[in-house]
Amino acid sequence: MKYSKDSYPITSDDANELARKRNVFQVVTGTKKANHSIMVTTDRLTQNEYWGNIQAEMQLDDLYEL
Repeated sequence: MKYSKDSYPITSDDANELARKRNVFQVVTGTKKANHSIMVTTDRLTQNEYWGNIQAEMQLDDLYEL
């Protein structure tokens, strides 16, 4: 978990780490089902070249809406 006061930019290191974690999960669990990356942020994600690797995004305020 990381904190950012502004919109969070996904770096190439972040993208590589997320891909590695998805692969490890699939190997360890043996699942054939889809594995989605969802980011929960305080503000939002910065749209850059790695932004498209995230399937869903939630802002922290979304968790408190009724």
